[in-house]
Amino acid sequence: MSHICFAQTDTLQASKVKVKYRNNTFTAKYISSDSTYTGYFKKSELELHYYEIGYLKTVYLFNKNNKNIKRFLSYNTSGDLIEEGKYHNAFKIGDWKYYNKVTGQLICIGSFYKNKKNRKWKYYDENKKLIRIETYRDDKLLETYCIK
Repeated sequence: MSHICFAQTDTLQASKVKVKYRNNTFTAKYISSDSTYTGYFKKSELELHYYEIGYLKTVYLFNKNNKNIKRFLSYNTSGDLIEEGKYHNAFKIGDWKYYNKVTGQLICIGSFYKNKKNRKWKYYDENKKLIRIETYRDDKLLETYCIK
C-alpha cells in the first residue's frame, strides 16, 4: 500500500476517483454507488492508498480540525466500491454499507457504535431485494427477521 504523490498540476484518474492538486489543495471527486462527493481538501484532509498494481484501494477523508475520519471508502482491484462508512477515534460509527466484491451490488447496510454492531442491519440478495433484518445491541444479535 502506498500514499498518493502529486506534482503541482497532476491529475489522477483511478477507479472512480478524480483528483487534482494545485496550490497546496486537492480537488477531489469520488463516486460511490449512490452518491458523488466533491470537495476541496488540504493535503492533510484527504489520503488515498493504492494496491501494488496501481488501482485505488482506500479513500480517507478527514475532518478539518482533527484526524477523525468522516468518510472511508474501500475498493477491490477492479475499482468497485466494497465498503463505505466513517470512523471516530479509530472506531467504526454510524451507518456502513457493504457491497459484493465481485458484482459491486449492495449486500448489507448496518450501524456501528465503537466497532460494535448496533440497531438494524439489512441484508439484500443479488436482485437487490431485502431478505433479512437483524437487530443488534453492543454486537449481540437480539433478533432476526427473514423476509420471504
